[in-house]
Amino acid sequence: MSTEQALLDETIATFPWCLSRRQFLTVAAGFGTISMLTACSPASPVVPPPAATSAVPPAPATQAAAPAPATQAAAPTQVAPATFAATPTSQAAASTNTAWAPPPVTFVYADSADVSHIDPALITDFWSFSVTRNAYDPLVEIDETKQTLIPWLATSWETSADGTKTTFHLRDGVLFTDGAKLDADTVKLNIDRTLQLKQGPAYLINNIKDVSVADPMTVVITTQAPDPFVAAHLVKVGIVSGQAIKQHQTTADPWAQEFFKDNIVGSGPYKLDSWQHGSQITLVKNDKWWNQWQPGSLDKIIIKVVAETAPRVQMIERGEVDFINQWPPSEALRVGKLPNFHLGEFNTFDTEPIFYMYTLKPPFDKKELRKAMQFAFDYKAMIDYYQGHAVTPTGPIPPDYAGGAKDLQPFAQDLNMARSLIQQSGVDPASIQIDFPIAGAGGDQFEAGATIMQDALNSLGIKMMIRKMPPALWTELYAKPDTAGNMTDLIQSPFTLDPTQFLAFYYPDNFFNMARFNNPSIVATLDKIKTTVDASQRDTLLHDVQHQIREEAPCVWGCRPKTLLAVPDYIDGYAMQATDYRWSMNFKTIRIKAH
Repeated sequence: MSTEQALLDETIATFPWCLSRRQFLTVAAGFGTISMLTACSPASPVVPPPAATSAVPPAPATQAAAPAPATQAAAPTQVAPATFAATPTSQAAASTNTAWAPPPVTFVYADSADVSHIDPALITDFWSFSVTRNAYDPLVEIDETKQTLIPWLATSWETSADGTKTTFHLRDGVLFTDGAKLDADTVKLNIDRTLQLKQGPAYLINNIKDVSVADPMTVVITTQAPDPFVAAHLVKVGIVSGQAIKQHQTTADPWAQEFFKDNIVGSGPYKLDSWQHGSQITLVKNDKWWNQWQPGSLDKIIIKVVAETAPRVQMIERGEVDFINQWPPSEALRVGKLPNFHLGEFNTFDTEPIFYMYTLKPPFDKKELRKAMQFAFDYKAMIDYYQGHAVTPTGPIPPDYAGGAKDLQPFAQDLNMARSLIQQSGVDPASIQIDFPIAGAGGDQFEAGATIMQDALNSLGIKMMIRKMPPALWTELYAKPDTAGNMTDLIQSPFTLDPTQFLAFYYPDNFFNMARFNNPSIVATLDKIKTTVDASQRDTLLHDVQHQIREEAPCVWGCRPKTLLAVPDYIDGYAMQATDYRWSMNFKTIRIKAH
């Protein structure tokens, strides 16, 4: 194991509450101009490309904030999931006269790295999610085109009035690939396993105190405190065969980790066919899947590892692969205009970059100077970097996300206001020397954001030094106040339909609170939000704390870029995984037109 990997794993283990590995992998990847987003990827519904050739889901009639997950879970929910799988978008629903590719349909996807794990209890990166999300089903799913929770292995659920018990009713007739049946004992075993392993999605469900079996098809989850987001968090917990766990456990390996390191035994739409580590992984349809398949759906998926951006783009242009991800905006715009392609454009929830100002030492121990930075930054220049495909943020939570404050206005550069705030701080701008370390190789949106900030501060007479460095060194610097940089930039976004995921970055013990911001009043409010069952009360608390965080100015929220990708016209049903690191793939919704 490399020193950088060891530091990364140690950091993640130490700070389990945050979206840490995702965020850390973003800065650690250092893929330059590919605008690597290992860290954060939620998005709102798709903006449809022009004409009827679109394979990307059209936006719904409204783009209101998604419903709070707690209200979804409060009452029993019944949805025919086959409808979701068969017709994931209104585009697909409208394609009743489409000629679909005849089976068997093989789909070749070029990704930038191999998966790190195929055990859903260990997964933290989007490369691995593209495998496990398609092989293991959760109790609850997200319809990414609508940003709502939907039943999956659980057909319905309800939460007790005090918010401490959530009861899930399981789907009959679900089989795992080893022939075992889904039941309550299997669900309990899986949740216990995830909590005991303390990796992957465990931090999302660490409020669970007990999992009990009410009857063979009913599970009751009891939490340590009221938790309105249990269902939203369980979306990230894939269910493996309980029979397989028991058959392969040993005294030294009670949770069968060694077996699940190289084997998949799930109930999802696909199963593992082969894995050439570092090169290619192949999935094939699971003939035991409980849901329905539609014409043109994918029979075989070949995921090729192609690390560099340019070769991936060339491969899709030449027709050697069907789909790639992590598009640089300029390349997506170029290829999206070519014959037989169209441009897919998604409104994401990501703030990228977000600038954290270190509050434990001068100069940013003064709120006036932090607020001055918010007025100094050139937001228009950042949008120009994304070639106009971006918007300016309003604060910690986007207004179109569930719980986002809708009365906060976008930030705007105002150098006169910045000068006034600097004067109020009593600090001579000529005396300010800002150290700005960047983790990774640079050459991407983080370096662009740092340069834009540097140019703005130069006009105010403030000097700023940008230092690019390996992620391990960057992590080491931020371990101590005396070596931490004054400012750095990362990505911020949610990982579920739980709005408190955005606010985790303002807890003082969250490593990726790079500002080391600590406001006891805000922390108390955040704790209360996480345990408030009443949706209206929770929304009021969310609204107020966003205003408070913005006023305290621990960050400069720099930009909300849209996600751009070029899609071959013969692909139908692709939906960006808004709350799953953006670039992970949901293959079950994709259908191929005859071409």
